[in-house]
Amino acid sequence: MLWGRKELLGQLMASMVTASRSADGKLVLKNLGPVDLDGVIESSQTRLDLHPYGEVTIDAPAGPVTVKWENVWCGLKENVTSTYASSSALDTSPGKVF
Repeated sequence: MLWGRKELLGQLMASMVTASRSADGKLVLKNLGPVDLDGVIESSQTRLDLHPYGEVTIDAPAGPVTVKWENVWCGLKENVTSTYASSSALDTSPGKVF
């Protein structure tokens, strides 16, 4: 679990998790850090467990995909939410999609 200021955690998540598309169009998220990350894709409620230095492949539609990180907290009731395109984090915010 990570807990801290939203600005700091937003920057950390943007640099720690990268996104790309596989040859068959699936979204590939890679964890470049030492912390296990638990997330939910907001559009489909698909759960994912992104192990330290691991990767997951997700059958997600083309375009931006928003992940709510359930073990990354920036307040008592706020989780960090990241939106990923095919190559990077577009936005990281506390529980909001832009």
